[in-house]
Amino acid sequence: RIHGSGTYIQKIPENVNFIKSSHAGTGILPPESLFTKPSRDSLHTDIVRNGEVQKRYTIGLWSDLHCTSNLNQRILADIVKSVSEAGHSLTIHSIVEEVDTPYSINQLTNLLRENPCDGYLCYYRWADVFLQTLGPQSKPVLFFYLSNCVQLDKPAIMIDHITALRRSIKILADEGHRKIALIGLRNPGRVEIPEIESEIYEQAMAGANLNYRSITWLKTGDVSEAITAVQKLFASDDRPDAIYVDDDYVMIGVTEALRII
Repeated sequence: RIHGSGTYIQKIPENVNFIKSSHAGTGILPPESLFTKPSRDSLHTDIVRNGEVQKRYTIGLWSDLHCTSNLNQRILADIVKSVSEAGHSLTIHSIVEEVDTPYSINQLTNLLRENPCDGYLCYYRWADVFLQTLGPQSKPVLFFYLSNCVQLDKPAIMIDHITALRRSIKILADEGHRKIALIGLRNPGRVEIPEIESEIYEQAMAGANLNYRSITWLKTGDVSEAITAVQKLFASDDRPDAIYVDDDYVMIGVTEALRII
């Protein structure tokens, strides 16, 4: 740990089921097992980049991504890397005391007081809790979401699945594919996404003057479920010549299935 050098990943467990004994039963990977603890006196310093003086800010990221999946932990790692490359420091904090259970307002208030930052990034799911904790303070806050969120009433950035679907259908159609199938994930965490994507898929296929339609929704991201779905799709009399996959977990199973077929 060197003052002003940033916060870096120590390790990313290969198995999401790895849990320290002190957190047994909670499903949580404690932040201290993933990230170094930042220096508290690194707020708002100046650095020189390309011969110019640039303000170096400390940004606090509050989320529950560290206790969900390997994929989300890798997303965290990329956020850390991007902020560091931009010349700033990122500190990582858990907003939950166990899976799906945020800290109380009093606990979060104390944690925020102990970890001052110039501004904050917060996972959109916990936006209301975080804003209630912050109260009428003037530091900037930006929320982020890992998929489309239909109702946004706060400043946020998110993965745009809708634009991705539209562009992908167009690219595949322009490359000459006429039978483009959609395989995606439908589970409690993505309630509104399938309905929206189904409509966009229909619009995109019609816009490309394609008559083929095939939508498969999976209930989980399990590799075996995806493999079975793809095998069934390719065993049909009207098999696709291209597939758009809307989820990273599902893609693993689809890729494996295509190797087998």
